[in-house]
Amino acid sequence: METKKRKISIISVALIFILLFAVVGCVIALQNMYEFHGLEEVAERIKHSVHLEWETFVDNVEKYNSNIAIKEIDNGNFYVLRKDNEDEYGEAAIYRDLYNADGVMIESNEIPALDSYWINKGCILEDGSVVLLTYDYIWKYDSNLNLEWEKYLSAEIAYGSYAFTTRDIIVNDNGDYVIVGNYELLDNDLWEWFEYSYMAVIDSQGNIKNKYSVRSEENTSIFFDKVMVNGDNIIVLGDISIFVDDGYGGTIFDHQEGLIYNFAEDGTIKWQHQNDSNIAEYIDAIALSDGSYVVLGRNDDGTFVTKYSSNGKVLQEQVVNNDYQITPTKILKLTEERYLVSGNTGSDVVFYVLDENLATIFVQNYQAEDVRTYVNDMITNQDHEIIVIGKLENHSSNEKTKKGANVNGLLAKFNVSTDLVATKIWEDRDNQLETRPDNLILQVKNGENILAEKTITTKEDMNVTFYHLPYFTESGDIIQYTIGEVEENKDDLKNYKATIDQANYTITNVFEESIENVPTSDISVWMYVAIAVVACVVIVVIVVVIVKSRKKDKNENK
Repeated sequence: METKKRKISIISVALIFILLFAVVGCVIALQNMYEFHGLEEVAERIKHSVHLEWETFVDNVEKYNSNIAIKEIDNGNFYVLRKDNEDEYGEAAIYRDLYNADGVMIESNEIPALDSYWINKGCILEDGSVVLLTYDYIWKYDSNLNLEWEKYLSAEIAYGSYAFTTRDIIVNDNGDYVIVGNYELLDNDLWEWFEYSYMAVIDSQGNIKNKYSVRSEENTSIFFDKVMVNGDNIIVLGDISIFVDDGYGGTIFDHQEGLIYNFAEDGTIKWQHQNDSNIAEYIDAIALSDGSYVVLGRNDDGTFVTKYSSNGKVLQEQVVNNDYQITPTKILKLTEERYLVSGNTGSDVVFYVLDENLATIFVQNYQAEDVRTYVNDMITNQDHEIIVIGKLENHSSNEKTKKGANVNGLLAKFNVSTDLVATKIWEDRDNQLETRPDNLILQVKNGENILAEKTITTKEDMNVTFYHLPYFTESGDIIQYTIGEVEENKDDLKNYKATIDQANYTITNVFEESIENVPTSDISVWMYVAIAVVACVVIVVIVVVIVKSRKKDKNENK
């Protein structure tokens, strides 16, 4: 009796193994009839970035205002005004450096400027001529860097005030120079800082065409800091500091409010706006084609952008970040629908790309050489590339300047680009009939224009990443990416039908069976089917044997 039970146990174990064998055969058969794809799921098909094309550094550049101005000229070349600190006692030199489109310095010429240490602003014209500003002087140099003329601005604008500063300069469409700054006449003690702020228009020969001064009210100080030009509109940005009684007969600083003036060319005020709630300081602005403006500002909570109509009405406000430690530096108009904001964190640079509704699309950080990186200014060209000037501070260096760090001038070029992940899938029973071509060409397109292509092998399903695709078309439109495939050789894909999921950037090639391409003896598939059938038959036989054996045992026991 025990022997029979032992036999039944052995048969049961054998039955289990045969059943497993049958299951494996069925699974393999199904795998050959239906495709199972083991690709990792792609979390992010599209990723935008501010991509670094190249960067270059200039040694021994003075820490503050290291690169004063930048101007792109023909063939992608551009000029940079550089302030070079000669020694720890403050002697400085000013250079006009010429770079090619790849960031290689072609030539460098020193400008024979007076009082170079005090030069804080400047601009370069298309022909290479240069305008330099100190706190109270303006110098104009021709394209050969010979001095054409100079003006003592304090005498022309502020009656010779020695508490006079220039803050910014820009060239308008007429070739005039628009300058803003501040001064104090020192005729009373009602003001803690500057009593007046000014805007002046100077023609190409150094003659003052128009000027306008704004006098601060008692216990306030208006400060003009930035100027931009849009046609016949002159937009001046700054702030107004509010002082209150300190209880001891004096005043103390209370708070700061953002201030915008829109001047006409003749110096009259078209409109002005004072933000007493949100913006403590206005930094920069861009003009849009519809006459509106997007203004970059900062307060105790962080960085903001505000859109103003052509008559000064607030249309929209948006938070860029809530980090006061990030100092905003510049806003650029890449296109009418995309804007770039830069900021310095104290260790690296952060770029924000905004859409036409001022919403942040993506954020990108940049640091050069693993040292403290700062951006001073940016420009964009007709190819929507971004050229940046700034500085690097290496506080671990043994070479110390008087400011406590080895400082190098930074020059870099970026573009807004896209990384795209496409997926290629085959549904052909794991290529058992060996109908796949050896290679295939995947393409990324914008309409009919091919942006990029890659030749891939066809051994297995795969995810393919296309790096640094252009974000804009030549006309400034935002690219809508599509994918496609082409044969490396004619009729490589004659046995396949392709389906393309453009939403998920996935191409699936399905093998089309026909009498011509499927052999009558497809051993690889039918072998697994036969294994499954035989295993099932064996299981049935064993079950029948066990059942009959148990019936026989019952009859004998009776």
